[in-house]
Amino acid sequence: MAKDAEHPFLVKTTACAIRVLGTSFNIRFYPVEEMATTSLVTGSVEVVIDEKVVRLQPNEKLSVPFTLPATTATETAKTPPIKIGTLTPVRDNIMAETAWKDNKLAFKRLPLSEVVQRMEHWYGVEIRFKNERKKNLSFSAVFEKESLTEALQYTEISSGGFHFTKDKDNIYWIE
Repeated sequence: MAKDAEHPFLVKTTACAIRVLGTSFNIRFYPVEEMATTSLVTGSVEVVIDEKVVRLQPNEKLSVPFTLPATTATETAKTPPIKIGTLTPVRDNIMAETAWKDNKLAFKRLPLSEVVQRMEHWYGVEIRFKNERKKNLSFSAVFEKESLTEALQYTEISSGGFHFTKDKDNIYWIE
């Protein structure tokens, strides 16, 4: 699509709308994550939440909850808990935000709970925890052509802190 600042396009989610003003960016919007996250690499985007507009600058990201507070005639609309974060302006961190466009699964210093969510979506599988404490282990990796088993083996070896198994129902378990 050609850049056209005079005619921006909108990307709409149930949490917000993103007005694209000529840019490279990423939107993560998966129901299991409960947040819509817009990450801006270059250019400009505006995130519209109800009447509020947040303009992102390069290397910024914004997270918005999926379910916004309900309003009635007798209650004042509350501002949803919006989180604005800064992407470290380092090539490898930005790559983790936009790796999907190059058919890569990438993450940097994410807790295993988030890594598992991304792996479930990427590989179309179920991964569950037998040991809830393992959810907080932190990982960084880039996977391009690795199978799920190879990706889990790498993650397992690099952490030294968990083991995974697969049951008869094809559910992977972190222990």
